[in-house]
Amino acid sequence: MNQLIATNLNYHAKTFGRTKENVIERARVYRKFTEDFSSTIKEELRGVADGSGAKLDEIYMLAAFCELIYPASRSADAMSHCTSFAVRNGSTTDRLTYVGQTDDESINPWLNGECVTLVRYIQSEAPRALIYSYAGVPAQNGLNSAGLAVCVNALHYDKARNGVPMWCLVREVLNQKSVEDAISLIQKTKRAYSLNFMLGDTQQITDLETTPESVTRTNSKDLLYHTNHYLRSKDPGIGSQETSNFGNTKTRLQRIAELMEPSKGQFNLATLQAFLRDHENRPNSICRHSDEDPSNKESKTFSGLIYNPEKGEAWLTKGNPCENDFIKYSV
Repeated sequence: MNQLIATNLNYHAKTFGRTKENVIERARVYRKFTEDFSSTIKEELRGVADGSGAKLDEIYMLAAFCELIYPASRSADAMSHCTSFAVRNGSTTDRLTYVGQTDDESINPWLNGECVTLVRYIQSEAPRALIYSYAGVPAQNGLNSAGLAVCVNALHYDKARNGVPMWCLVREVLNQKSVEDAISLIQKTKRAYSLNFMLGDTQQITDLETTPESVTRTNSKDLLYHTNHYLRSKDPGIGSQETSNFGNTKTRLQRIAELMEPSKGQFNLATLQAFLRDHENRPNSICRHSDEDPSNKESKTFSGLIYNPEKGEAWLTKGNPCENDFIKYSV
């Protein structure tokens, strides 16, 4: 883990296209906001720094990745390509809730997916949590023992502001006990950037499109899905989503709709796993392979993930879901 964090730091400085010192200086802005926001995250990031031998401000460079790199990307295609969903109630054959996604990211600086981590947190003041992330990053998605599952999609916004980095917010969301508690936290937090939250517990599923200025909530009794563009938010900072740069995310949204809408009421763990293995519309497929896209060989699916709040179970692959088995973990 320590070597992964050190390697991550070196690759990130190169990716940002600036000197490491300059990137760290920018990341330092987010440190005070995070420390004021959550004493838990403050201590966890300090522990990561101490354990890895890195400087604390260097760790904030990883924690604030969204804020440091995504505003400069200027398009959805330059960001991650995750496809997420949530189903429950009458849409599943077992009447259980499932929240899942593909985790798609750049091969660099994320070490071709070798930096992926899955950590079980045993906490006295918050629910136990099973958290999926990258080495040195607070959290990207996960499930806790209170039955709250969280998946996410990167969203583009015109600029980041001073505030709590989104990966730090995800970590604190996983300390909450319900969807409603998570929504309350997200709404009141001074968010530094944008992110889509796919949330589920044993009572409901909800999708939140968040920006630094707004939160747009979508409820459903049985089925939600999302990719990497805004579906309902009217925040002016979104800008135009009509350019060809948004082709990939819109193609995947259409495909997940084609898979899920006709199958409502028939979902089970196996069918949901199959959706995450889907290759229709290659190279703009849900299960993404870096060697299939001549225009973009720099990103791929690192993992497929499905969380079940009722049973406290997580089903994950390490690598593309089409090439690797889903392994069960318990929170």
